Amino acid sequence: MTYQSVSSCMELSIVQLQKIFSPNAFSFFSNRLNSYVIAYNSTLPLTDILYQVFHEIGHIYYGHINPDSINTLSLGLQERAADNFAAFIFSKIGGVKIMKTLTGNEHFTYDGMPVGILLNDFWAWNSSDLLNNTLRGALAEFLVASAIGIDTTVARQDWTPYDLLSNSGRKIEVKCSAYLQSWNTERLSRIQFSIRPARSWDAENDFSENSQRWSDLYVFCLYASKDRNETPLQLEQWEFYVLPTSILNEHCKNQKSITLNSLLALSPVKATYETLSDAIEDLDLGVTPPSNICSDFYISFWVTV
Repeated sequence: MTYQSVSSCMELSIVQLQKIFSPNAFSFFSNRLNSYVIAYNSTLPLTDILYQVFHEIGHIYYGHINPDSINTLSLGLQERAADNFAAFIFSKIGGVKIMKTLTGNEHFTYDGMPVGILLNDFWAWNSSDLLNNTLRGALAEFLVASAIGIDTTVARQDWTPYDLLSNSGRKIEVKCSAYLQSWNTERLSRIQFSIRPARSWDAENDFSENSQRWSDLYVFCLYASKDRNETPLQLEQWEFYVLPTSILNEHCKNQKSITLNSLLALSPVKATYETLSDAIEDLDLGVTPPSNICSDFYISFWVTV
């Protein structure tokens, strides 16, 4: 069942389901149905949904939520077993396992032996210039993800049609700009952001036929400092402007970029790092969600996430 269906049946909002159980999926045994039920977040990418469903099947397979058995394993061991089950199934069907983040302490090896350099050494060499345009864009995505509570232990995916998916299911496009550039120390840069419509891509269907803006909203991230003694690590130097994609579509059509002044003319919600999460969740997207009517459905259940 989707979270939307379970929400109607349990009389809990989707946000409450995500907070109480899991932002991704959970499973339980229903006495009324005399069967197991897997609830999943249908706003996730398809490969994520498949992995989460197989993870929950793993819990069922190992008896973690069987009401007739006593499970003595810790939650951590249960999660590890379910992860291993999902990874095994994906390896058999050719699925893509969700990439977990590395720690930086991994060794480079040659013929199975460490050569004296760590992944952290590469990161420091490659990623220390936070004013670099490409790196700053990824940094902005990370800041938005961390501000709104997205699990950043899962590695960033750069092939999805939007940048981030909030825990409440809002699709977010993140754009970044700055007055200071690593390549230009003589003057401040003019602030503008890309808003180019694009074709989406997935492994099953290749590129979409049409170009559009695929997100529900945009977060425009401005590193506003004009002092090179300051750093993008100082989060108070960042400004965030939140705008529904529908407004961009209405006023900017197929426009490829927008200046800061033009963006401000559209009355975006301005936020700090501290207030960004509320700004995103409280934003009126201008879209009325479909109603979901469900007959009486009372459940007593054992839950695992």
